[in-house]
Parts: sequence; C-alpha cells; structure tokens
Amino acid sequence: GEGEPQGEEQPTFIRLQEPLKGQKCFITFHRAAPEALSEKWPLVAAILQLQPEPKTRKGERILPIAQLVQASQRPLVEVRRELQELHAKGVLHCDLRDPALCYEVKESPTGLRSLARAIAERLTTLEARQVSRLDTLHHAMSTAAGSEDPDGAIRGGLEAYFASQEVPVPPPPRDPELERYLPHDLKALIRAHNGVVEGPKLNPRAVARICHGISSPAFPASSWGRSPFWRRSVSIDFQHIMALARREFVALRG
Repeated sequence: GEGEPQGEEQPTFIRLQEPLKGQKCFITFHRAAPEALSEKWPLVAAILQLQPEPKTRKGERILPIAQLVQASQRPLVEVRRELQELHAKGVLHCDLRDPALCYEVKESPTGLRSLARAIAERLTTLEARQVSRLDTLHHAMSTAAGSEDPDGAIRGGLEAYFASQEVPVPPPPRDPELERYLPHDLKALIRAHNGVVEGPKLNPRAVARICHGISSPAFPASSWGRSPFWRRSVSIDFQHIMALARREFVALRG
C-alpha cells in the first residue's frame, strides 16, 4: 500500500480471504433426511462424513467450516456458496457463529528463520515510518504553540512533510543524568520481574513501553502506573531503551 517500504517482490505465502461472519456452522435438516440429499449435494455428503449424527437435541450438527472445506476438498468460496444456496432453498438451515479471519496458504517457506527475519525487518521499517509521522506532527504542534502565527506554523510544517515525506525532526532534548542511570533502572526492572512465574513475560519492547508509560493489555497502566519505572524515561529514545533492555536480557540469560 501507499507509504509502505518498496523493495524487490517477495513470494506470497498466504492470501487473506474475505472475513467470515462465522467460522462454526450449526446445521439442521428439515425437509428431508440428509442421507437422501447426499447424492445430489456433495456438501451434504461431507457433512455426514464428518458428523453422521446430530450433536444436540435440536438436531444440530456443529462443524467448523475449515473441516467442511477439507472434507469436501473444495475451495472455501465454493463451500460458502453451496451453503448459502442450500440455506436459500430450504434444504438445510445453517447458522454461522464465531466471526473469524480466514487465509489460504499459497506456498510453504523454505527457511523459517530467513522469513522471520524478513518480516521483522519489514515491520521495523513500517514502525519507524509511522513513528516519524507522529514525530513530525508533534513537532509541528510544538512549534505552533510558541509561534506568533500558530496556523501558519502548522501549515508550513505539514506542507513540508507532504512535499518530501521525510522531514527531519529535531531529536528531543537529552537528559545526561537520566541516561546515565537508565542501564541501572533497566537492570533493576528486568531482574525484579525475572522471578515471576505466572503472568506475561517481559521483553525489550514491553520494557520500553513501561519506561515511556505506554499501556498494553499485558502491562496495563492500571497496575503498572504505580511502578517507579512507569514513564520514568519518556525523554529517551524508545529504540535506545529497547536496545539496552535487549542487552540486559542477553546478560541475564548468559
């Protein structure tokens, strides 16, 4: 898409399908016994193959749509189309529950390690670009706040951004005292949490988020906001904190 890093074309391993309204099928037959319909409708034969008898007192057969695709040996789009057709004709009633994303495996990678490295590099590039955009916006707003012409300052900053897409943003003012104590803070945080057996595990990104006061489902502000490390290092670059935290994790394991 627009704004994404461009490079040599990469192989396509998966293809995302249209999201499913439901990935679990609750199927009932009303007009005729399914055995009598199986010769005319291959999907009914697949349903009987997977589940000969109903699972509930209501006569429901409960099947994941992925199993129907595998048993019928047909593409997902054809299975969905035949289910819709059977439902519309009253041959069966199909209630889809549990919405889900669906994807098709196009090709298996030969090297998982190299693929993981390529995905990580791509995500890192995307992250850096998105953060750069936020930094540009923050810088424009900060400049406008101290300007006699705030509207003109904002307009000038945004016009420069859209003209080049890569406007250098001055780094935040450094705090040498805080940076000097940062390695000690990270060591204390990581080693204090290292003995925790249950619950989410710390990693370099989680450590940086805590130091910047960025809440997450695993480390929410509601519980971590009382920690002395929460928002302690907001003036230090996020990637720099991650690099130091990664080094501390390596030292701890070694």
